Amino acid sequence: MRIVLSATLIAATVMFAAGSQAATTAPGAPYPRVAAGDCGALAAKLGSSKVWRTWFSGAQRDLFDQWTDYSAAPCFATLASCTAWLYWAQTDWPDNKNVVHCRRGI
Repeated sequence: MRIVLSATLIAATVMFAAGSQAATTAPGAPYPRVAAGDCGALAAKLGSSKVWRTWFSGAQRDLFDQWTDYSAAPCFATLASCTAWLYWAQTDWPDNKNVVHCRRGI
């Protein structure tokens, strides 16, 4: 009886952990969430002609119908990282968007 109870507890813990991880990684999302890079540091490391850059501004409404604005001009080492970040920026800040798509060089 104790072995069955322990196995059930372990299985429930594993299922809960898997469910929690799936919720944070957005199953079915086309891109992973990536962190934006520092343009100066990437340019020093890769050379300014090999750095990918985008610019984004957007907004969202909160529960009290107040607007929150967001803007950023991050840099990335790869086009894939730049595209993934831009996807999530547009998803998280869906209103009043202004986007400059990923371009190489700074």
